[in-house]
Amino acid sequence: MRDNGVVGRVVKVTRRQPGLKRFKAEGENLKRLAPNPDKINQVWVGDVTYLKVKGAWRYLATVMEVFSRRIIGWSLGRDRTTNLTLKALRHALRDREPEKGMIFHTDRGIEYTAHRFRNELKGMKSATV
Repeated sequence: MRDNGVVGRVVKVTRRQPGLKRFKAEGENLKRLAPNPDKINQVWVGDVTYLKVKGAWRYLATVMEVFSRRIIGWSLGRDRTTNLTLKALRHALRDREPEKGMIFHTDRGIEYTAHRFRNELKGMKSATV
C-alpha cells in the first residue's frame, strides 16, 4: 500500500440499541462478587458467538461450567434468538444438576435478558439469576 500511495481509512460503525441502559441496570455482576468456585456446578456462564459455516453466518450459544471449564451445553442456529440460548441451557441441564444458589453469568445480551430465558432460570429453583 505504501509503495502505491494507498492509505487505509477507518470507519467507526455503531448501532443504536434502544433500552440498553434499562437491561444493563437489571441485576448485579454476581460472578465478580462471588468467590471462585471450588467444585462443579456453582457457576455457569453463557455466551453467543458468530461463526462462518460454508459461507453463511451461524450463531453458537454455549454454556460453560466455570470450575471444570467444560462446555456443558451448546446450540448452533441461523438466528440469534432466545430459542437458541434456551436450547443451550436445556442441553446443559440434561446431564447436570446445579446446586442451590448456582450463578448463571452472561453479558446480559438481549437473548439472556428476555423474560422467557429468565423464567427458565427461575424455574430451575437452584440458580441465582
